[in-house]
Amino acid sequence: MKFGMKFNGGQNKDYKRTLQNRKRLFVGMIVVGAIISALSFLLLKSGGHEASYTNGFGVGLIAIGIILSFKNKQMLDNKEKMEKNKREEFDERNIAINNQALITAVRVFILLLVLITIITAFVKPIYSVIFATMISTYLLLYLAAYIYHQRKM
Repeated sequence: MKFGMKFNGGQNKDYKRTLQNRKRLFVGMIVVGAIISALSFLLLKSGGHEASYTNGFGVGLIAIGIILSFKNKQMLDNKEKMEKNKREEFDERNIAINNQALITAVRVFILLLVLITIITAFVKPIYSVIFATMISTYLLLYLAAYIYHQRKM
C-alpha cells in the first residue's frame, strides 16, 4: 500500500507530483509525532508506562517520517531511482502480491481477534466486549467500503 496516493502510471511529471504529495504526508507524520511526544511529556507523569508508550509512539512516527522523507527526496532528485521505483510500484505482479498479502494479513488478524474474544469471555468479559467491538467496527467499515466501491465501479 503506497499511502493512498492515486496515480495511473503515466508521465514522470504526474509521478513527481505524487511524490511531492507524499512529502507533505511525511512532514505531517513528523508533526503528529512531535505533538504526541510533546503531549506525552507535558500531560503524563514521567517514568510511567503510559508516558513511555506514547512518547515511543511519537518518536517512532518522527523517525519513520524522516526516513521516508529522505527516501522520497532521493527519488525526486535522482531521475533513474524515480523511474525504477515507478516501475516497481506499478508493476501488476507487485500490485497483485501486495493485495494478496493484505487480504491474508487481515484474515489472520480477524481470526486472532475472534479467538481472543472467545478466550477473554471466560477470563475477563469486559475485554471480550472490547475485542468484539473491534470486530464489529471492522465489519461495518468493510461493508461501507464494499458498498462505496460497488457504486463507484
